[in-house]
Amino acid sequence: MATVIGNVAQGAEIPRHLFERLAREYPDFNRRHMEKEEADFLPLAEAALSAEEGAAIEAASSAPEDPLFGPRVEERYRRLPENMPDAGS
Repeated sequence: MATVIGNVAQGAEIPRHLFERLAREYPDFNRRHMEKEEADFLPLAEAALSAEEGAAIEAASSAPEDPLFGPRVEERYRRLPENMPDAGS
């Protein structure tokens, strides 16, 4: 999935049916990935870090501003509807 998305980001074209399948599968794929992180990785990281290290990571990990829905929408997202084909095509 990542390879196909990377290729598309570089300008490759893929058949519509493949894109539609990937778009349907992605939410489940992403949810399983996050569940694995929460169940496996995060507990191991918490166990391996001291309280001070954990606090330092949390302090350094401020949530970045959302470029699509945040207060300052990036220009490339503002122009996105101009580049989308009509749904009927």
